[in-house]
Amino acid sequence: TYGGMNIMTIEGDALRKEDFSKMAYNGGSVNRAEMQQYFLDKIFPTAEDEKDILLCGAGLESYRELVDTDTDKNTVVVTLTSGREIEGCALLACDGIHSRCRSIMHGGDSTTD
Repeated sequence: TYGGMNIMTIEGDALRKEDFSKMAYNGGSVNRAEMQQYFLDKIFPTAEDEKDILLCGAGLESYRELVDTDTDKNTVVVTLTSGREIEGCALLACDGIHSRCRSIMHGGDSTTD
């Protein structure tokens, strides 16, 4: 059995530690909404911090990957259904089990937009 769990930053700093040995049972679960809120609070402590970084409810039309052969820098350019283009280093598809993003990235039909 596991003795505990650590949630760390990309730099290796501890955000949270859970000691499973103090639990009365072997196992556990995490409430998804609480986990999402926990990470949002860590990433964006204030609403101003997430402005123009976190876009909820934005529909994905397409994306393309760009590689600068001189610098080996990878970039992704996302086109939203509104026509707006956003450039960044990663595309995080957090749109659920019937993922429109997954459908676009890997082919196939999607039942939701």
